[in-house]
Amino acid sequence: MDIKFVKTAEEARRLLAEGYEPVECSFGGESVVGELRMDHHEEWSHLESVAVRAYRDHFGARRDDPRFVVTGAPDADACFAIAALAGILPHPSQDKPWLKGDLSSLANLVGKVDTDPIGFDLAEDPDGPTLLLWNGLSNMPHSQEGFVFGIQLWVQITTARIQGALKGVREDEAARREEAFRAKTCFFAPGDGPLVRVVESDVWGFDVWYERDHAASPDTPEGWHNPVVVAYVARDKRITIGCPNRRVAEALFGPGGLKNVFPMLGEGWGGREEVGGSPRNKAMVPDDALRVGSIIAKGQTDDCPF
Repeated sequence: MDIKFVKTAEEARRLLAEGYEPVECSFGGESVVGELRMDHHEEWSHLESVAVRAYRDHFGARRDDPRFVVTGAPDADACFAIAALAGILPHPSQDKPWLKGDLSSLANLVGKVDTDPIGFDLAEDPDGPTLLLWNGLSNMPHSQEGFVFGIQLWVQITTARIQGALKGVREDEAARREEAFRAKTCFFAPGDGPLVRVVESDVWGFDVWYERDHAASPDTPEGWHNPVVVAYVARDKRITIGCPNRRVAEALFGPGGLKNVFPMLGEGWGGREEVGGSPRNKAMVPDDALRVGSIIAKGQTDDCPF
């Protein structure tokens, strides 16, 4: 397998012309895709996740030519998709006994967590511990080596006996949620914009930070105590902006949701209607998250622990 990690759209387009298949090559407003359309950001945000489509529709499509171009984080969705396109995961079509199997439900879960993760406890999903184990073992840098490791990790996890490790994964997930509850938080009271929760955290915790309000529909801003969250996650030095789902984002910001917000924040900010973040390969600091929260809310906060 040949993985090329790039930092610009120009590099990705050059490798596409040489026959490499781009996977999630999104660069703050522009996505570079090949014939398989392996992205779901920017103009391709209407598509399902790459893991779902690669496993269901294109399994083994690049088995004879496993060359891929990537960028950004080696996340579960992109790494699973590449492994599926290369034909190295268990699948009903495989002819080797040890690779027989159906990971469709796992692919669907990977896709759901990547695009719409709010509203369920991942540890309670039948495939959740497998994804949690991958997440726990795959904290790799944004690099070629990170993607290679993530792809190989999916192969190892899905073809090995891992039940003993899954018990520890459930315990780690409970600890993550508890730490997310304790994250530093401040609120920007709206001027002309929505209430914005800004968080500085050592862990990923959007499933905790939105805080569901069951008195109203989850498809409305009223269904969430914090319908807009801006998070600075220290381990990544990156800022992520999120709404619980696309319907909430578009109710707050109009058709296109957060795509209407990213241009206000500067060059390189981008993503999907309901989630996105800071420019790739640019380190952020907590004060940047406060600036973003202020811009989105068009308001100020008087009490903040940052």
